[in-house]
Amino acid sequence: MLKSIDVRDIVHHFLKGGGYDGLCNGDYECGCDVDDLFPCGEACADCYPGYSRTCPECPLFNTEKCDLWGEYDGTGCYHPEKLSEERKNSVREKKDG
Repeated sequence: MLKSIDVRDIVHHFLKGGGYDGLCNGDYECGCDVDDLFPCGEACADCYPGYSRTCPECPLFNTEKCDLWGEYDGTGCYHPEKLSEERKNSVREKKDG
């Protein structure tokens, strides 16, 4: 007998296997963590695999290009592009220094 598997299981497996942190939609209006998929209740046909970003790490932080940081209280969002380790390290150095 085959194990019952649903879309959430398939997406979760794909994201974990690919090293992604969650999903984001094309307009970056929403995102969800790989361990909390589809909290919006939608099937997310318009979503892409994404990586989590804290606001200070993001190159768009506190600029006109990002109007989400206020919405998420500066906690971050999900984005289809992974931040470079160089960018993350420079933010950590500023924070620690």
